[in-house]
Amino acid sequence: MTVQSIDTIEITIFNDTNSDRETFQLIETGVNSGIFRACINGSTSSGLAQQDGTLNASASDNLSAIYTDPIFGDQCNDTAVITPPTFTKQLYLSTDGTGSPDQDLDRIDPAASGDGTTATSETLEMVGGNGTVVFDNSTEASSTGGSLSFSHTFGGGDNPLLVVGVAHRNGNNGSEVSSITFDGTSLTQLIAVEETGHKGYSEIWYLPPGSNPGAATTANVVITIGGSPEGMYGVAANFSNANQTTPFGTPVSNSGQSGSPSTSVSSVGDIDMVFDMLEVENNVGISVGGGQTLIQTGSDSGGKVTGGMSSETGIGSITMSWSGTTPKWAITAVAIKPAPASGGGGGTVTTTFTQTPVMCSNLEMPIGGAININTYVNVLTGTMPANPDISAVLKSGTTIIDSLINPTYTSGTGILSW
Repeated sequence: MTVQSIDTIEITIFNDTNSDRETFQLIETGVNSGIFRACINGSTSSGLAQQDGTLNASASDNLSAIYTDPIFGDQCNDTAVITPPTFTKQLYLSTDGTGSPDQDLDRIDPAASGDGTTATSETLEMVGGNGTVVFDNSTEASSTGGSLSFSHTFGGGDNPLLVVGVAHRNGNNGSEVSSITFDGTSLTQLIAVEETGHKGYSEIWYLPPGSNPGAATTANVVITIGGSPEGMYGVAANFSNANQTTPFGTPVSNSGQSGSPSTSVSSVGDIDMVFDMLEVENNVGISVGGGQTLIQTGSDSGGKVTGGMSSETGIGSITMSWSGTTPKWAITAVAIKPAPASGGGGGTVTTTFTQTPVMCSNLEMPIGGAININTYVNVLTGTMPANPDISAVLKSGTTIIDSLINPTYTSGTGILSW
């Protein structure tokens, strides 16, 4: 390089994503500035051949550049990722007076334009309480034999679900509950686990929603166990606003011979409810872990087994735990899923917004680019959870551009974001 003139250098740029490679000449921005620049030919469709003068590159491609000193052979290099530009398209509910409710969107900011008129969109409704699973009530009982029968009231209400948890010990290993009925109707076993060291079991059964009584019904829950039962403790619990088609997530279990009983339920939604059933050897004192709500706990009269049921709401991974004097133990747990939104109450659960008038020019979105949509919503009654079950579809005419799920809602701003 010379010190009294503007210099040039050559660098080679590699597209590490598609293996294209081009060499370009860079020109110094001024005498001794040490800064070299160049405008290079680039294309997203042509220029795939190496050293053809055009660098083929698209959004999110990985690039690397190498400069080799022509005198000493020293090299320097760097890398970059092609980041697509971010465009923000602000749309407002139109106040053109067309439609009632008005579902048109335009680019006119009513605050900036001094438009004081009011436009109201269609009101959407979620049916099924406030959307969350709710624990209603429970009944407990115990027995020292192979059968346990106790009275319980269940039925009617909003999307009800009956679950029965059983903690029992048996002189014969491998002897689970053989049947449970409510008012003569069979329940279905969801999960059972045998404690480490054997003889003790924790089980969860449920009444299939299709068998639910139409009105509140008081009848007997009957639990039957085979083998040589030594003690049994059962809890019948009622929940409402439960999904009637797929009531549960994935059930989990755990067991041990000492320490604090616990098990973790994953993929829990913020309007799910997790509940567990614990079995512990002998008559011992147990307490629920932090964040859990005790439903029932007790022991059989012979002191062979202690059981407990609790619930907890949350999101993500929920750990159900207990403390106390716990020798051998077994625990089962599962998330109850909420009833989906429906139009059963006569309201509307879906709506369409259309930009009017259409854009004056095409809105181009690069392949692989992310689409983020923020919408303002006004909650008229009840509350909206942080992760509501709301989906949206972005379309151009009949062409689907993107399907959006799992939004987040910020109550302080009223913004729903995908």
